[in-house]
Amino acid sequence: MSAAQYIPGPAGAPGRYFACTKLSATLSTLSCAAQWTAAEHRDSSPCRGCPIGKQHSSEHHGLQPTEPHRGRVGTCLRCGGVGLRLIVARGVCVSCANRQYECLKGRNAKGSPPIKHGPLAPFEVQAVDAHGQHVHHAVEARHDVEAAGVVARLRLRDGERLAPGRAHAVALVAGQGSGFGLVCPSCGTPGMLERVGRHHCTSCHGEAPGRGWRVARARLVLPLMSAGAARAWLQLVPSEVPPVVREEADRWAFVGIGCATCGRGILQVRRGRRGKALSVRCEHCGDHAEG
Repeated sequence: MSAAQYIPGPAGAPGRYFACTKLSATLSTLSCAAQWTAAEHRDSSPCRGCPIGKQHSSEHHGLQPTEPHRGRVGTCLRCGGVGLRLIVARGVCVSCANRQYECLKGRNAKGSPPIKHGPLAPFEVQAVDAHGQHVHHAVEARHDVEAAGVVARLRLRDGERLAPGRAHAVALVAGQGSGFGLVCPSCGTPGMLERVGRHHCTSCHGEAPGRGWRVARARLVLPLMSAGAARAWLQLVPSEVPPVVREEADRWAFVGIGCATCGRGILQVRRGRRGKALSVRCEHCGDHAEG
């Protein structure tokens, strides 16, 4: 049984209410259930693991209490699968992690070369600290949404927020098989070079002067929008909606847009079962726009 002490709600307000000691607030059981669900993806939330929130979520959403599990259950940043056990330090599910190990070893469990999962590409995701200084987070990921999600969910320190950055596209380099290289966004030449504070393309600007140059990493361009603005944008440009959302109704999937409200979350989008209306949410701060 729940330890919550239920109290009368505001005049005429539907639902049951109780005094939440963790949040020092009066909540409805429906609001408590929503807070508990969102806290599953927010390590710092006082609602995370709360037994009262778990019971209210079960009452409103038909969730049955589960046995304790190893690791953390949530949404995989790489494949987008929901309700999966995650490798907490990487934000990906066990299956995706195993496929990556097979890629590194060059063989799968049957001894054959893996063909469905390629190598990771390097990304740098920009953030801004509390003093307005830019911070670069280097991440190896399969795609830009995973890179942004890893930084937003696991890497941001106190006071840091996501920030838009400059990007160099990742492309196959001729003559290097499946190896990845970087291309100049201006002329398309592979082999972009960089050093601290500067970028250099051997095709556009001649030979690299001096030492200390290296192959540049992909810098992720991450637009920041509120949930409402992102919903309006995705309705205008449906090609930006993830394919899994277009194919499956009521399926949340990450999209390559950061949350402008909190600066610490990656937005998710879902299409309703009836019609083509879209809903957008941020799991971190709860900002949402319903369609």
